[in-house]
Amino acid sequence: MCVSLAACGPSLPTPPSPDTDPTLAWNLRLGQVVSPQGYVDYASLRADPAALADFVGWAAAHGPESEKWRLTDDNRRLAWSLNVLNATVLWAVVQGVERPPDRRPYTQLRFSFDDEVVRYDRYLSDRVVAIYDEPLAIAALGCAARACPPVPARLFEKANLDKDLAAQMTRWIASGRLVRASGDQLIFSPALRPWVALFGRHAGAATPCDIVAPYVPAPMASSLLPLLDGECRFTWGAWDGALDGE
Repeated sequence: MCVSLAACGPSLPTPPSPDTDPTLAWNLRLGQVVSPQGYVDYASLRADPAALADFVGWAAAHGPESEKWRLTDDNRRLAWSLNVLNATVLWAVVQGVERPPDRRPYTQLRFSFDDEVVRYDRYLSDRVVAIYDEPLAIAALGCAARACPPVPARLFEKANLDKDLAAQMTRWIASGRLVRASGDQLIFSPALRPWVALFGRHAGAATPCDIVAPYVPAPMASSLLPLLDGECRFTWGAWDGALDGE
């Protein structure tokens, strides 16, 4: 029976924590292995995982609670959580953790974060979604499958977080992985489906069309906006579990 936050899921090996903060080095490496479209060069990352390993190891022992960040510093806390969750998924791929092809991978993955063992899905729902009331955070999280948002090519920072989350939603749309037109209706990625109610509660979006419409990039406006306005005729697409790599 699962009774704790970290129960019931595969465990991700935790690399040693380095002596100094590796965040800048990981941010540089992240930009080298993630394309503008959000595809990851996993071959390069596997060949040289040192910066990622250092960041994952550092995050296992450091963070908002262990370092007593201010409770009111929401953007700093949220940015750090998103950065660590994304790094954890990349580390899971590098470590060869099995990925199911028909659903979001790694939801039950257990990993060390801020001096605590947590489970990915419960951390996301209980420590990110429930606390920060920011539905756009969902667009910031890659999952090593093409149904999910593109992996951010740089780390989030508190100063620009609101703007960067909106840009990340636009990037997901631009990738063609979130929504596409098919005749007179739209097909949405099933990765969005669990979060529609969250957008309704916190952003007033009643349908997937309402969620997407404010963030459509200009080059796609003529093809998507006529279908997004008015009646929202849509269906949920099949899960694309292909690795989001080049």
